[in-house]
Amino acid sequence: MPRYANPNLTLEQNTSSIVLMLSYPADRKTHVIFRRFVAGRNVLLFLFLVILAAVGPRPCCLAESLRSDSAAAQWIIGNESLLNTLAFYQRLDELPAGDQFVRLRDNVFPPESDWIRIEAVAAPRTWPASRAAQLAIRFPTLASQDDPTVLSAFRPPVLLAPAVSLVDVAAQLDRLSEIETLLENRAKNPVNSDTDALILKSLLAIARRQPDQATEQMFALSDVLEKKQQVQHSIGGILALVWKTSPNATLREPSMALAMRCYELARIGGSPLNELWKRHSFATHYRLQAAAGEVGVTDTASSSTTAGRWHAVSRSTVAMSGQGYPAALWRLTQGQASKMSPSDRDFLMFDIPLTGDFAVEAIVSAFNYHETQLGYGGTWTGPTYDHKTLMRGHFARDHSTLNLSPPLDEITDSMRVRLEVRDDTVTTLINGRRVNQTAVSVSDPWLTIFSDWYTHGWVRNLRILGEPLIPDSIDLLADERLLGWDAYYGSVEGDDADWQSMETADYEEPKQKSEKNSTFVLRGKQRDLIAGSYCERLLRYHRPILEDATFSYEFYYRTGSHGVHPAIGNQAFVLNPDGQIATHDLTDGVEERLGKHPQPPLGTGLSLDGSPLRSGQWNQMEIAIRGDRIRFTLNSEPIYETLLTDVFPRVFGLFHYCDQTEALVRNLRWSGGWRKELEAVRKQRLTDPTLEQILAGSEMKHTFRHSFADGLPLDIFAIMGEGWKENLTQLPSGIRLVRPGGNYVHYTITPDLQIDGDFDVIADFEDFGASTASGGDGNIKLMLGFSENNTDYRMYRKFSRFAKKELGQQMIQAGYFYSRDGQRVYEFPKLTSEASSGGRLRFIRRGDQLHFLFAANDSTYFRLFHIEPAPKGPTRIGGIGLGIEATRAGETKVTWKSLEVHAEHVSGKAMVKSRSLEQLNQSRDQLP
Repeated sequence: MPRYANPNLTLEQNTSSIVLMLSYPADRKTHVIFRRFVAGRNVLLFLFLVILAAVGPRPCCLAESLRSDSAAAQWIIGNESLLNTLAFYQRLDELPAGDQFVRLRDNVFPPESDWIRIEAVAAPRTWPASRAAQLAIRFPTLASQDDPTVLSAFRPPVLLAPAVSLVDVAAQLDRLSEIETLLENRAKNPVNSDTDALILKSLLAIARRQPDQATEQMFALSDVLEKKQQVQHSIGGILALVWKTSPNATLREPSMALAMRCYELARIGGSPLNELWKRHSFATHYRLQAAAGEVGVTDTASSSTTAGRWHAVSRSTVAMSGQGYPAALWRLTQGQASKMSPSDRDFLMFDIPLTGDFAVEAIVSAFNYHETQLGYGGTWTGPTYDHKTLMRGHFARDHSTLNLSPPLDEITDSMRVRLEVRDDTVTTLINGRRVNQTAVSVSDPWLTIFSDWYTHGWVRNLRILGEPLIPDSIDLLADERLLGWDAYYGSVEGDDADWQSMETADYEEPKQKSEKNSTFVLRGKQRDLIAGSYCERLLRYHRPILEDATFSYEFYYRTGSHGVHPAIGNQAFVLNPDGQIATHDLTDGVEERLGKHPQPPLGTGLSLDGSPLRSGQWNQMEIAIRGDRIRFTLNSEPIYETLLTDVFPRVFGLFHYCDQTEALVRNLRWSGGWRKELEAVRKQRLTDPTLEQILAGSEMKHTFRHSFADGLPLDIFAIMGEGWKENLTQLPSGIRLVRPGGNYVHYTITPDLQIDGDFDVIADFEDFGASTASGGDGNIKLMLGFSENNTDYRMYRKFSRFAKKELGQQMIQAGYFYSRDGQRVYEFPKLTSEASSGGRLRFIRRGDQLHFLFAANDSTYFRLFHIEPAPKGPTRIGGIGLGIEATRAGETKVTWKSLEVHAEHVSGKAMVKSRSLEQLNQSRDQLP
């Protein structure tokens, strides 16, 4: 391999780089390299490599997405079939409609052949929004143009499909009949697929405003896709058709059917689709699923990145940007965040950094393509579908899984997740069970919601509890794991990673000691490539710059060997030896299709008497961002100031040319203008107001409250069950009951109460535990009884070996029993996994609706578990009860702490102040 070839690239990619050099005649140095390469006998080899790169085998459906080499190859060999679709649209945009029609017609129906060419390419993420604006097809937002509840880290993606553009221009010029004639003649040729013909027929029917015919053609196309035939080369055209038609309400049904077919093709094993079209198929299907009654995003970055206090962030690499991957969409409403379409590793990030001791609780969607995880301090954690292992990861990639022994109890559609942050450690609990502990990264103090590219889950009632600290600044290099950082080009993991964190003592040169006692130094490797090939490397910090900010760091500079430059979004600010800064638009590397060159322009900046850049020393850089203005200060001297325009996403990065320099950075700190105060829980954006809404509007005039720490007053409570006296113990926190196992044996405590109207009943407990023989269960329960149909309701916390006879299952469960036609009916409509040993069982009745709720341990968050119709009349006298039960051999135990009742109407002896059991015993002992 020649010494100027990049060893990290394939033969095709190296050839592309060589042709890239040819494509920029202004670069004298690369022309010298090129002339040396093609001198003498190397000419034929060069032409062979060009042709190989241009027309050699490529992944299916990317053949038309040729990179910069295709333009050079077409110029050299004059083959129109190598035309770059992106370049085709760039030229098309400058032509009048008549000329556009001719060019598009000849693209879709190539002259001197019988082919029909249906192709589409995804535009790069940096594709200018104004370019080919009338012909580009944008992702179906199905929306008004300004909805702050919808978030995206990127602008909506764009497809360029000549067949769609041809029909649009033909309709504008009243020349649809010419297209119909061409289609009729060529559709008869067996070289053309049914798929291509049906796409064009659908587009023509839409253009002629014939929705019934368009629907018929689109459903016929769906039937073809179901057979998984004639798909690979047409998938871009099919998705373009879906994007085109989905905003039309009359065509929504066939659009959704086609999107479903593409999605099914994308998720099967051995899918015929490549990664780009898999992602777009998932994104399109999920977005249309979520479309009913929703609004979408605008193309304006500033209005599509925030909603309340959360912000959309997605991992992005040069391949994703250059190929035009989809953009994740999230929707935030009060109390819920839902992902509507995916991109890659997609996150919602809370807007302020949190440190200290605190907790986070939420209800999180679980499996069946709804996997969602909470994360903090750089890592996230969640269960796998088999409940036997635990997934873990960070912003850039996954960690290895952890085995769970025993497996998690069964999780249905959602799970209760709690993060406990204490002493720089984050502990994850799922349904009350502690599953993982991880060291917090002080460089990544952000709370996140994570969803991988193939999922579209949700999070409800997320609450930040406690009193976390909010730092003024963050040390971005304090953690050697580099969590929160990702390489746009190259990698950050492995022994040969492009970017690595090292302890200061791990390198000998430079020896200059930091006055700030930095522990870690960030190193960007220099590669053995030809100097002047401008091999770009960029490391980005994931959290976007949403407020005014100041970044300060030290970097080592030595002329010709060491150097590093700041970057914001897709712009690098390249520092020249004279202290001038050149603004460089980053390329998409081997995926570059917009003609950008990796070599920066000449530097500009403030007039200086001498360069403040010090060779052979550590230099201090400060970057201040105030609104859209950015100012650079080098070694205390201002050197450059400019506007940040069209920088999206606005994230901080470090950039260098790895063929020319090694990058060394230390003491990198971000001082941000983020909020310095956390809202009260009830005002937080993702706090679910459902409970408050349930409780609103009813005036609870009467309250009964009893703490069992004061004993069990037998004049107002009845307790039933054989042997209860021997198995009851008074504790400082309440009364301890142990129920030895048997055949459905129990103890029941009932206050002498009757309640009517709307009511709220809460039972507080701790130290629940149970063991039982196979097929049985041990449980505690809050009970309600009504005379109407002899109806009883139960809210259980139980350990059951009924379904899972070997390991058993910890759960909460709803039940209700009633009499019908002389028979007793037992219903158990809902259960979910729950491992906490303490908490509160709760019933709320509003009208004829009974709400089942549970709060774990001392949490203030009540999970609405189930809703069931209930009688409107009063409970039975003594209809409220606390139960403890064992259905087989074993034992059930619990400590009841309190019982609380709020109701519109309350009657009974328990409303009269009474003496406790201990007081009664003392009185008895004083009798003569």
